[in-house]
This record gives sequence, structure tokens and C-alpha cells, in this order.
Amino acid sequence: DYARLLPAAAGMGAALVVALDTLARTLLTAEIPLGVLTGLLGAPLFLVLFLRFLRERGGWR
Repeated sequence: DYARLLPAAAGMGAALVVALDTLARTLLTAEIPLGVLTGLLGAPLFLVLFLRFLRERGGWR
């Protein structure tokens, strides 16, 4: 049901960004840009989803 899924995804995304921002500000002495952390987390996840899609579809066609 998308009426529940969309607000839940938005809330989880917001919580993830807040958590990453807090980590970026507190873990190291130098502040890490939030875009770098979201990229480091998002790129591998995107790659996994893309490869899973290709495997289910049967490769490049």
C-alpha cells in the first residue's frame, strides 16, 4: 500500500540523513560533508540493487 509506504520511506530517509549528519559532525575532528557520506552509503546500495536487477532480468539485453 503506497499510502503507507511513501511516508515511511520519507521518514526513514530523513532519519538516515540526520544520523549521517550527526556522525559526520562528531566522529572526526574535521567535518565531513554530508554528501560524501550519503554517497559512500548510497553508491554501494545502488550497485547491489542494480546488479540484482540485472541478474533477475538475465543480464544486458
